[in-house]
Amino acid sequence: MTGAKDNSIEEPELTIPKEAWSVSRLNDEIETVLSEATERFPSYIVGEIADVSHYDFGTFFDLADIQAEARISCFAWSNAVNGFEYDLEGGITAVVQASVDHYQKQEDTRLVVREYWPVGESQRVEELEALRETLADEGAFDERAKQPLPAYPREVGIVTSPSGSALEDFNSTVTARWPIVSICLCGASVQGETAIADLVEAIQELEHDPTVEVIVVTRGGGADATLWVFNREPVVRAIAECTTPVVVAVGHEDDETLAERVADERAMTPTAAGVAMTPELEAIADRLETLERRITDGYAALVEERAYNVC
Repeated sequence: MTGAKDNSIEEPELTIPKEAWSVSRLNDEIETVLSEATERFPSYIVGEIADVSHYDFGTFFDLADIQAEARISCFAWSNAVNGFEYDLEGGITAVVQASVDHYQKQEDTRLVVREYWPVGESQRVEELEALRETLADEGAFDERAKQPLPAYPREVGIVTSPSGSALEDFNSTVTARWPIVSICLCGASVQGETAIADLVEAIQELEHDPTVEVIVVTRGGGADATLWVFNREPVVRAIAECTTPVVVAVGHEDDETLAERVADERAMTPTAAGVAMTPELEAIADRLETLERRITDGYAALVEERAYNVC
């Protein structure tokens, strides 16, 4: 009896080119290239808002080209959306301030939006760039003009909201590192309609106080849109004109405000500002102990040498 006929068909062996990448490797490379090329991308993009979907954690939407069929996906976290001065609605031609990001799991490249306003309001972007150029021409950004912070300050002034977390964070950091310091608070709104006048008045008040050796202008966390007050000319010039050294800590890595540019030192957070402007008492005590020991040992060696020569 002959065996049963094998009707199975062998699958052809697949040959994968050596230069072929896996999908994971490709996604990793896209993410790496994008992260290393941030300077090639603009901070502001114009387009028409479309397909808006709101969620508790944030809002998804598309930004469509106003002269072509191209569009790109966008996302804004809820804290950013809450800080927008205008409702995010479809059909509006708008300017967004955003960074490009790549999400491997979704296999998607999109804009992460930090601020948004209708095109009719984009004049303030032009005003910002004009002010930036003016300040640069005046030398306000020149690093050689920056004043050094006092090494051992006895009195510091802080401009911030009296009810915000920034004050508590700053106070606890400074008093833990340098407890002999005195902190003078000049309360001010750091966002909203009264913020510009409040900030300018507080900065000038501390500037005219002869006992204040360094001024800190700071705020706690908040939506990125609230940073705009630190780009306004009265606030920026009040800081630039100070003869007292100024530290500005308004907390955003991606976009440096003009207030930070003209300040003598920039810090990311109130805590970082406290570290930047105070020495650490414990470290100073250790150095003094070492110095005292060296002086004592040197004096003993000198006395021993003189006594030996006399004998």
